[in-house]
Amino acid sequence: MFTSYLRKLRRMRAEELLFRTKAVLGRWYEQGYHALGFREDRYARFLLADQKECVFDNPCIDSEEQKSLVNLLRSTHRMYVEEIREAANAACEGQFTILGRSVRYGRQISWCADPFTCKEWPMRFHTTINIFSGHTEIGDVKYVWEVNRHQFLTTLGKAYCLTDDERYALAGLDLMEDWIRTNPYKMGINWTSALEVAVRSISWCWACAFFGRSKAFDSNRRRMIVQSLFQHAKYIEEHPSFYFSPYNHLIGEATALFVIGSLLPWVGPARRWQDKGWSILEREMPRQFYPDGGTVEQAIGYHHFTLGFYLQAVLVRRRFGMPVSSAVWSLLEKAFEFSMYMMRPDGSVPMIGDGDEGKSIPLSQSSLWDFRSFLSIGAVLFGREDFKKMAGPFPPDATWLVGRDGWNRYQAFNEKDPAEKSKALSETGYYIMRTGWDRQAHYLSFDCGEIAAGVPKDDLPSAAHGHADALSIEVSSHGTPLLVDPGFYTYNGEPHWHRYFRETVAHNTLVVDNLSQAEYRGRLKWSHAPQTELHYWVSTKSFDYVEGSHNGYERLPQPVIHRRTVAFMKPDYWIIRDELVGEGEHTLDRYFHFAPLEAVCDLDTKSVQMRSLMKANLAILAVEKEGVTVEILQDGEAPENGWLATGYGKKVRAPVARYRTRRELPVALHTVLIPFREEPPIIGVETLKVGSDVNSRLTQILQIKTEERQDVLLFSSANGLAQPYDRWLTDGRVACMRFTGGGDLSACVLIEGSILGVDGKIVLRLDKQVPFAAFSLEQGQPLIELSEPAEILISFPNPRIVICRNYQGTRNS
Repeated sequence: MFTSYLRKLRRMRAEELLFRTKAVLGRWYEQGYHALGFREDRYARFLLADQKECVFDNPCIDSEEQKSLVNLLRSTHRMYVEEIREAANAACEGQFTILGRSVRYGRQISWCADPFTCKEWPMRFHTTINIFSGHTEIGDVKYVWEVNRHQFLTTLGKAYCLTDDERYALAGLDLMEDWIRTNPYKMGINWTSALEVAVRSISWCWACAFFGRSKAFDSNRRRMIVQSLFQHAKYIEEHPSFYFSPYNHLIGEATALFVIGSLLPWVGPARRWQDKGWSILEREMPRQFYPDGGTVEQAIGYHHFTLGFYLQAVLVRRRFGMPVSSAVWSLLEKAFEFSMYMMRPDGSVPMIGDGDEGKSIPLSQSSLWDFRSFLSIGAVLFGREDFKKMAGPFPPDATWLVGRDGWNRYQAFNEKDPAEKSKALSETGYYIMRTGWDRQAHYLSFDCGEIAAGVPKDDLPSAAHGHADALSIEVSSHGTPLLVDPGFYTYNGEPHWHRYFRETVAHNTLVVDNLSQAEYRGRLKWSHAPQTELHYWVSTKSFDYVEGSHNGYERLPQPVIHRRTVAFMKPDYWIIRDELVGEGEHTLDRYFHFAPLEAVCDLDTKSVQMRSLMKANLAILAVEKEGVTVEILQDGEAPENGWLATGYGKKVRAPVARYRTRRELPVALHTVLIPFREEPPIIGVETLKVGSDVNSRLTQILQIKTEERQDVLLFSSANGLAQPYDRWLTDGRVACMRFTGGGDLSACVLIEGSILGVDGKIVLRLDKQVPFAAFSLEQGQPLIELSEPAEILISFPNPRIVICRNYQGTRNS
């Protein structure tokens, strides 16, 4: 332990060491100051002694715009108004929804008590409370924190604005006053996390803006709340999450500093808070999002959590006429775009990585993993017609952020499909294959990214929100998610459940010798993170092809490299090739985690069918059958017996298919995924050739026949020399060929090659090997797509030549 600690210290830069030293000294100073009987809130009272009136502005729209918005909602969204009223009535009675679970407190709320165990966290100085103790006798700290984020105050505020009913404002102000009275500054569980302080303070800013004209919001209450907001900002400024949690925590804290500083300009340090908060946000943005817009945390829930903070900060700057740099605007737009491209046909996003249902903006969502309300706001901000197409009707709850003017602009936009169907989000490491943007489309996502930014490749542990899910997939058939990421359960619950949902066995990928790709080192902690590498990405009209690898199993006594290929023969099926390179005999498990539907297994054909009530079904077929067992894991009580985490602390049964075999390496295993409606199409898969070269690379040819066409996939290691493979001749690393029912070649793809011949006829010949080339016929005209310019050495009648932008890969890998 001590040696590991010293190694961590050696890796720290001077500024990190200085920051951590100051943090420790600051904590000692705080504890000593408190032990001597001093109270820091005296400074706040002195600072505000001369303040007679505190006026709160709406963070995003001015008062006239808000009046116009209220009239719009009252006249055109009466159901929404009623929903807000019902939620506000429940809040008045002390009834809230906490991370998807309903809780009723009654008139008096115990702010430091777990809402479900009813046990109290100690009212001690904040630095002496252990929040990292896991599932304590008190309960999961996430639940008490969620109550104390006070996002129900915005609901009460909206209800007050929509109905002019004073009891909503009075209820909200009473709750705030009660909280201030029972939660002294820096005392108790609600002062132990700067992020929680930040989210609460943003909720208060919104609430005070909504309650601004209420008779109950008198000068005494204003002064009390401003004094507490001063304490909130002071706490955040003193306890930033640099190096401790420099991602969504830090961004939430910086946003709160900026918002408080912007909305309370008459408080002494306001300008400093405003400048410091925005400076952090602007500096950190390229560290929070990859250039393709995805979060570096590799967790889609936290992508939207961080995006929501940035969205609020940008809207506040726009509201008060402050500039936003083009770099921030550009990356913010990319973050919205990332969400759109990850979206499944049903409008939801995959449950990749950790997630706790927390919201940086309490926007209404049709379901927990549906973030189309974000896209609607993005459409208004950036004028994106594709955002509007995918967002659908503008959600009334989002109008509080953009006003009636934003709502009107949204209605005036045209709609169009996004520019690309299949998409490489290469910096984040996600590759999306889809047949279209309609609700009945087929969809597959392939994960070839790292666990998360900053996770070490050696044995030093580090916390991260990403999972050990390299080369995993998600699949939707006819618009319905069927193969899914099982999500995340809890941070502080039983350790074996926490661990299960984060390790490789809980994902749609291959597991070697029951080992996770990364080593679990405790709650949230990983070491030995796998290095992933993309080898090829190609997208054409007829084919999508992705190939990647990871070295997570190199730490085995006999090291193994896992290389996975997914080829989409549009729109009929996907074929997955798992190539394991190494030595010795190993147990190889291919896992397929289903949505909570019925799965049927046929032991003779080694196939599994997943059927839904929407007649959107999926068949899974193992190509190699000898020595392979398949079983459906379900009905057991252990985590590995078929479970899906639908939200924080919630799980449901869902079947898992496991294909197991024990083989000598090297070996390649193939699996076909077939989407269908009524009955799966008759499909025949034949392995025409199997071999290997001196580099242990496998040469194989697969022939797949359906009623309408025949496909041939050739995986070789020709190393620059044209090799005959029965009927085929090529020097390519990979060749995919599609024939019509009559046997005519209709399309082909060649990777790392220059020549392709079929039955003695040369289909494609170039003057050099290129990373990617494709041939197809469009209305009878030859179309040749190339990854780079090359001379075509055989004659085509008037070919159309395109330099393909949808290629990405590494040469000779």
